[in-house]
Amino acid sequence: MVIILMPLNVNAIPNDAQDLTLDQLYYSSISYLSTTWYKITATETQYYKFDLRNQSIEARTGVGIADSFLNLFVGKMTVSVFDQYDERLTSFDVKCGYSASISLKFQEGKTYYISVYSTVDGNYTIKASKLNDIGGNTWRQAVDIEPSGNIVSAIDAAGDKDWLSFVADDVPSFYYYQLESIQSSTLYFNLYEYVEGAGDNPLRNVLDFSVSSNNKGSRDVRLKEGAKYYLCFSSTSSGTGGYVLNCIERIDGLGDEKSLAYSVDRDVEMASSFDGTTDYDWVKFKTASYDAYYHFNFSSSNKSYQNMTLYDEKGEQIAQKIMSYNNIDKLTMDKKLDPDTTYYLVFNNTDSRTSFYTFEIITKADEYPDQRENAIKVNIDTEYKSSFDGTSDYDWVKFTTANYNANYNINFSSSNKSYQNMTLYDENGEQIAQKTMSYSNIDKLSIDIKLAQNTTYYLLLNNTDSRTSTYQFIITCISDIGGETKETAYDLALNKKHELDLSSGSDVDWFKFDVLSKMNVEFYLLSESSTKLYFNLYSSRDMKLLGFDTYNSGKAVVKQIELDPGTYYLKLSGNKGYYALSVNTCLEGHTVVKDRAVSATCTKTGLTEGSHCSACGTVIKAQKIVAALGHSFDGWEITRQSTAEEDGEAKRVCTRCGHEEIVTFPKGTYFNVFSDVPSKSWYTTAALWCNANGYITGTSKSTFSPGTALTRGMFVQILARVAGVRLSDYAYSGKFSDVQTKNWYAKAVQWAVDEKITGGTSATTFSPNSPVTREQLALFFYAYSISRGFDTSKRDDLKRFADKGQISKWAVTAIKWAVAEGLISGTSETTVSPKTSATRAQAAVIFKNYVEKLMVG
Repeated sequence: MVIILMPLNVNAIPNDAQDLTLDQLYYSSISYLSTTWYKITATETQYYKFDLRNQSIEARTGVGIADSFLNLFVGKMTVSVFDQYDERLTSFDVKCGYSASISLKFQEGKTYYISVYSTVDGNYTIKASKLNDIGGNTWRQAVDIEPSGNIVSAIDAAGDKDWLSFVADDVPSFYYYQLESIQSSTLYFNLYEYVEGAGDNPLRNVLDFSVSSNNKGSRDVRLKEGAKYYLCFSSTSSGTGGYVLNCIERIDGLGDEKSLAYSVDRDVEMASSFDGTTDYDWVKFKTASYDAYYHFNFSSSNKSYQNMTLYDEKGEQIAQKIMSYNNIDKLTMDKKLDPDTTYYLVFNNTDSRTSFYTFEIITKADEYPDQRENAIKVNIDTEYKSSFDGTSDYDWVKFTTANYNANYNINFSSSNKSYQNMTLYDENGEQIAQKTMSYSNIDKLSIDIKLAQNTTYYLLLNNTDSRTSTYQFIITCISDIGGETKETAYDLALNKKHELDLSSGSDVDWFKFDVLSKMNVEFYLLSESSTKLYFNLYSSRDMKLLGFDTYNSGKAVVKQIELDPGTYYLKLSGNKGYYALSVNTCLEGHTVVKDRAVSATCTKTGLTEGSHCSACGTVIKAQKIVAALGHSFDGWEITRQSTAEEDGEAKRVCTRCGHEEIVTFPKGTYFNVFSDVPSKSWYTTAALWCNANGYITGTSKSTFSPGTALTRGMFVQILARVAGVRLSDYAYSGKFSDVQTKNWYAKAVQWAVDEKITGGTSATTFSPNSPVTREQLALFFYAYSISRGFDTSKRDDLKRFADKGQISKWAVTAIKWAVAEGLISGTSETTVSPKTSATRAQAAVIFKNYVEKLMVG
């Protein structure tokens, strides 16, 4: 046995190391026991972070001895960082299927080298980023941030502290903090509430926890609406390094009554929270148009008394699951429901604990037909999931075998241990094999069978009782590529491990290969412990037996023989079972020649860089086809707006090759430049009208973000545009503590205050980043209309709205006027939803209605 040890230091840093661009994600592949090099030059003395995701799959033979051998080389990638003098600064391992990161301090102007060494064939991604120190050194120097989102920073010196501040949203919310430490010592996190009038020490600690070096930790906390908070990050006196903070805001946005149930989509994870009292959160959903049953998932941050209850349209309870104090934080249930029907789901917190939670309604379709002639085609080596619909259900699928000899393994597993069958039929409907599941704690079935080439077979999955269940199955092809005779021998790729099968005791596998020059050739053979293999080598000139007329049984055989140029045959026979085979040439090392990479263009495919051995022809690194990039457009530009007499014109240009696309659009219409605005929707015309008039423009060249909540800062800015105000005439007075002169909305806020359209959310706050509720929006328009002398006498009695009692007293008159004018309509026939946040799509419709009905008409 030859044991290969990975060098602890690679002393030859290559001259062609690839440059790493900061914040760019690189996708690459790597071969077994090879190294890829990168380099980066520090533009300033700062911490740099490296992230690597190992996307390879570690090989496992299923053979005990082979696996013991593989354990010497656990599949992993090793990332090492060297300075320009070839001194290793740090390194870390990333196992198959995992990701890891590390940070370290670089000196300005110096070049550093990063190596990726792998003990497996596979793919990976790597990314380098700079960890700037964004926080202030004291709480009085804290940097303002948004209440939720990602923060990437660094403790860049011994004893450094990072201070940040934010104002909590004006709605009941939980904040979930997840902290990742990428540094040499423990990282400390403190959250403080700012207490007005508390003297020289106005900070009250509300949350603190620590995270050890290169680990993660998380906490959640309920914060006061509209209160100011400070975050502090610190380390031990000698600890430095980077960190990442992810903050997720959980809003209790669901109604407390069935009539206020919030519509949710199926197959999408939703998040909300319990507000700390006996809270009821109602949602409603509509089932699919086909037969299906549904899996409900509920997960909470607290292991407390919480319920999940399902109701039909009439309010009849269908199912319920209860969470109690027994270390459970999840609830699940499965239920078959009628198609095209609305159901209600209520989540209930039965004690005073606050918590956030997630839930998902997963559609389990029974898409497979009950008749063999309608069987749906499935692919080999692909896992499929489906369900039995609760009756004696028959699910038919069909598949076509490969164009070579092979065995097939069919695996079936179910969520129920009930009477279920798996039966295999040929094209003529003759039964070939069957496995049955009974009440004996069995939830899996398996069939192993050799099947004919290029032939269609039918698989029946059958539920024989009335239970509903989900299941999954996969049809796996186990390669038997060796020819049955010398004349059909398979061309064996050299210097590559092949995992193969003998399908029976009478099966024979023939292979052939070519030797280009006189050389020593190594043969490696490994079988399962229960399998005896006979291994024979022949010369094509006279079919003389050259050697290895022997067998192995669960042991690796490695032999060498000197061969002259020519063609050779290998014959393997013995018991049925797995074996691994490789024929290795160039034992002293390949003569490697690079195959040049070809860059892909917008319209033509390219090739990755590869390499091969010029002596034996072995492909060292296969070139891969790189798909044509396709044109990359940065959004449409209206080059000529349409008028009542003339068509309009729009243009977009490929950012890579300069290719132009020009379209015309009919006179009197608006061209849709936004990828997230559908061609036909209740808000499409309004969104395009607002954009064309410069009132509500896109969030980028190609996005309008119709579902994004409209904030108070956005609203006054848009209203100023509609009013035709020259904001340069206004200077912000500093009235509000949460509005700074540098803010883009500051002058619009000053204009709105001067015109008495708003006085803020308090005497000292405006809450510019808080979403505008529907009642606030109505009041804005009402106040603006009064300031312009418009007729504001119309009123609606609001009698048809069951939730009119939820309207704030200060907004009742404005809502009555806005509904009467048709600016605001109900969110349903019986609800006006005054506390619901207005989206950019809703705002576009309301602004268009306001301009056309009150300002123009």
